[in-house]
Amino acid sequence: MKRKSTILSLFLLALPLLAGAQEPGYPQVDTLVIRRDSLDAARGVIRSIPDTIFFVYRAEAVFPTRVSLEEEMTFKPLRIVDAPITPMEHLADPVERLAKARAYRLAYRFEDAMKACQQAAMWADDALMPQVEQESNLILNCMGMTDKCQTPVAVMKQRFTLKEFYLYFPFTDRSFRSTPNAFDSGESIIPTYVPKNSKTVYFSSPDSGGARNIYMSENRDSCWTAPVLLNESMVTLGNEIAPVLSQDGKTLYFASDALYGMGGYDLYKCQWDDQAQGWGEPVNLGFPFSSPADDFMLMETDDRKYTIFASNRECAADSVYIYVLKHEDNPAVKAVTSADELLALSLLKPSVEEAQIDNTAIGNIGNWNEEYNSGTLYMEVFARTEELQTTIKQLTEDIEKLEGRLETEEDAVVRESIARAIDTKKIEKAEAEKTLSDLTGEFGNIEDLLSNASSLSTSKVAEAADTELVGAGDAYVFHKHRMGGALKAKVLPWEQHPRTVFKISPVGHFGPDGSLPQDFYYQILFLESKRRCLTDDFNGLNPVYERQTRRLMYQYYTGVFRCYQDALHALNEVRRRGFPEAVITAYNGASPISVEEALELEAAVVEEESILQ
Repeated sequence: MKRKSTILSLFLLALPLLAGAQEPGYPQVDTLVIRRDSLDAARGVIRSIPDTIFFVYRAEAVFPTRVSLEEEMTFKPLRIVDAPITPMEHLADPVERLAKARAYRLAYRFEDAMKACQQAAMWADDALMPQVEQESNLILNCMGMTDKCQTPVAVMKQRFTLKEFYLYFPFTDRSFRSTPNAFDSGESIIPTYVPKNSKTVYFSSPDSGGARNIYMSENRDSCWTAPVLLNESMVTLGNEIAPVLSQDGKTLYFASDALYGMGGYDLYKCQWDDQAQGWGEPVNLGFPFSSPADDFMLMETDDRKYTIFASNRECAADSVYIYVLKHEDNPAVKAVTSADELLALSLLKPSVEEAQIDNTAIGNIGNWNEEYNSGTLYMEVFARTEELQTTIKQLTEDIEKLEGRLETEEDAVVRESIARAIDTKKIEKAEAEKTLSDLTGEFGNIEDLLSNASSLSTSKVAEAADTELVGAGDAYVFHKHRMGGALKAKVLPWEQHPRTVFKISPVGHFGPDGSLPQDFYYQILFLESKRRCLTDDFNGLNPVYERQTRRLMYQYYTGVFRCYQDALHALNEVRRRGFPEAVITAYNGASPISVEEALELEAAVVEEESILQ
């Protein structure tokens, strides 16, 4: 019913287009180039060419996938040009209209995005319509979230490679452990964070279907407990990654690409409930912390002076920016509708005078001055120089690749866009070269420093060499930490309660009459229908139980779970069988009870069993 109402709404909103006239304010000429390119590299192009939007497009898929520049160069671009054309021609290809809606959303042009989505809805077939609905929901989310925008004060931002950006966060040194490991069974861009002597660990790991969930494990007697899921609202068919626990243990920050958000990975937090002894509902941190791009790994410094997070909203797919913002407990919010203002706000440009920033939370490097010993000065200059040289080298390679493509490209519109991208890269390169020149001019030739290295204290140079510094002399300094060693931990496997009954079979089956327990238990409600369903409708779920509501609706439940964790582990299995709206319910005998009441009963049973043992 929900899907039908969404389709009807989109149809009614698009009626003016069928009437043969374009809506007032709709752009008369708007060029969209769709090609295999990096969404994030294109951000710089969008700012200089407001009416041209680039994003990745795979011919075999409706929605884009990021690819490298080398891979992108092997594919022919697709060009879409809007009016002046007839309304019927305008709506001829729903895939193109859907692609354009997504591109507009990524450029913060939400009204234009919704119009394109409405056009796609008019001609989408049954296979495409779910994706149109999904895009429509994301656009509505964006509109809703930008009604309450925060305006945080940006202190610093710095670009790092995707392979090691996490090492520049102010976490404990040698605490990130490569994957796969005893906690994370999959390959992950962000390693598992396990500081030495940890008693509790929160981590992300894939379930049996590949979806990443957040788990918790405790260290007891040199052995880690079986990982447990946190709660139902944090178990999705998407991915939850990068959990970060606040210093007081009361707030958990993480990123998800499946909860309410603007698209990509958004940032969320949930609070610990002392009374319920569990985590509360996730709350999106809002714009500009969350954006249509990927935003993840948010943390507060221990002294709560700064909020730090990573995002790929304005850089290539092989790198991310780390943003450092002044922490605010009760930030003011305002509505922002202008696409230009939203884009500017999303960039989080540092605007605070250096003198206003207190760096004690992260180890104050301050300006280049006499208070630093020669060993530290040498390492700081060397680290900054090395960073600039790497940036210049990367920009040079990017320019050469783009110039090579420009020579072979025949499409005039694409040639113009590539030329603009080359100009942008050249400006960035010139700025980096000037910064490098200023640095070497202020402190003399780097080779002179190297030649004087023999006069430095060996211990001081070795100590400084252990920590790479980025942004020395700026408002905030990034210290590069070291990777931790291979994780050697014994983690107990999850064992299903012996009285839990649930499995996936080739064909679904009803449970036998009278087989439900007389005390508390959990079940998963996965289907509601006006008609009675057959076992073929259950997609292999076993056992299944039927109940009829007062509204004469048939409800179908699967499993008999004697502990909440069993139900949580099975929830995504049920959802993947074609029942994405499945939820956990609880009963005490034949009477329905809340999940919270069942958890209290379960806790009492566990306590009683521990006493008896």
